[in-house]
Amino acid sequence: ADISAIVAGGMLTGTGTGTIGILAKGTGLQVLRTNAGATALEFATITLPQAAMKDADETVNSTTTLQNDDDLVVALSASTDYIILMHLVMGSSANADFKYDFSVPTSPTFVGYRQHIMPLGGSASASGNIITADNTAQGLENDVTVLCADANGHGLMMMGGIRNGSNAGNLQLRWAQGTSHSDDTTLFRSSWLMAIPV
Repeated sequence: ADISAIVAGGMLTGTGTGTIGILAKGTGLQVLRTNAGATALEFATITLPQAAMKDADETVNSTTTLQNDDDLVVALSASTDYIILMHLVMGSSANADFKYDFSVPTSPTFVGYRQHIMPLGGSASASGNIITADNTAQGLENDVTVLCADANGHGLMMMGGIRNGSNAGNLQLRWAQGTSHSDDTTLFRSSWLMAIPV
């Protein structure tokens, strides 16, 4: 190979026994990997895990209208399968409770999840384990009410999956009070949402 032909970001690479070639630089955010046949190096675009974490408490009251969370939204690529993980710490009164759902990209081919409510102190009046799955995104777009009688917090762990169709878009947490009341309903700082491509 003519070393003088290397441009910034390019590299020399073996192309066979005793031969050297020039691998042109990749484009933005590509990674260097071995090709599918394990015969050469290549630059390729990969889908990375997406994660979001709340950096401040967020509070609503006197409303049951689901609203987009200020922080918990992740981008989903088209035609990609994801494992979805979420941990929420929310506080509310027995008068107001807490409900949530997600908005998802148009026309995924499968969505399903399971949640588990964990009291952080005292006795819980949580809705327990819920399993929802179908092929029309209703698994994430049907709101779920969590009975939450502790302003100091309950934990919610959710795990699920989404087989995204041909439309890229966002997985957006939406939440509100289960029953409209002047008591505060709060989603606390450090709650998080993650989408892991598989």
